[in-house]
Amino acid sequence: MENSDILIVDDDRDVLRLASYFFAGEGIKVHCAAAGEEALGKIRERTFSMMITDFNMPGMDGLELARKAREIAPDMPIVMNTGDKSPEIRRLAKEAGIVEVFAKPFKLEEVLAMVMGVERKYITLPAWICPSCHTRYQGWSSLKKCYECGYLEEGPS
Repeated sequence: MENSDILIVDDDRDVLRLASYFFAGEGIKVHCAAAGEEALGKIRERTFSMMITDFNMPGMDGLELARKAREIAPDMPIVMNTGDKSPEIRRLAKEAGIVEVFAKPFKLEEVLAMVMGVERKYITLPAWICPSCHTRYQGWSSLKKCYECGYLEEGPS
């Protein structure tokens, strides 16, 4: 996951700080948001390979965040952590487009293994992201032309 950027959303700043430090040590670039609206703003600005969200947050919970994030980035895998891993929460998570649910308390090593598994399962093709409009293309050719804005990446001369 060397070139992956993941978004972690949690209202607990200590969790964000610890996760950022841990994932950075694994070569994963982490972006953090302390609330759902902040996360949606970041998703509108750039492409992330994955989002990890807490379920229970003030304002917008993880399920609502996942539904809204799907409207902006339908191909971004979303995983959620929760203290309540009941069948009902799992069902609601699946309906919201969440691909994995993991329980609190958690070990960061286990979360890393789960993140890498999600990457292998859901992010299998190389992607090119247009530097002009940030449209993501899966399995893109070496031409690197954006059909949204017309940007053409010039190769070495």
